Amino acid sequence: MNKDQRDKIDALITEAKKLKEKLETTNKALDLYRDDVQGLVDQVDAIKDEEQEKIDALPENMANGDKAETMQNAVDTLETAKDALESMRDKLEMDLDDMDEAIGGLEELI
Repeated sequence: MNKDQRDKIDALITEAKKLKEKLETTNKALDLYRDDVQGLVDQVDAIKDEEQEKIDALPENMANGDKAETMQNAVDTLETAKDALESMRDKLEMDLDDMDEAIGGLEELI
């Protein structure tokens, strides 16, 4: 590898490190959003659990009625909402290990 190529790689490393810093800053902001979404998950889960407790406490003669079915549909809908929020929360996570690996590989070349 000649000097010109090493210089280009060195410039790439510098750019990659700057990008990594920006991504780390973005990751910190995403942490806050993840916490906010987790708060929503917790609230939905608490409401779902309360409704499930009401279903469980229904007298046997009401357990198979329309009211119980409506309540169970609400629990199912809340569970679906919780799953969607958890999925969104999990997508708000950025793994920078690949960037570190790329930078390390480039540094080995110069």
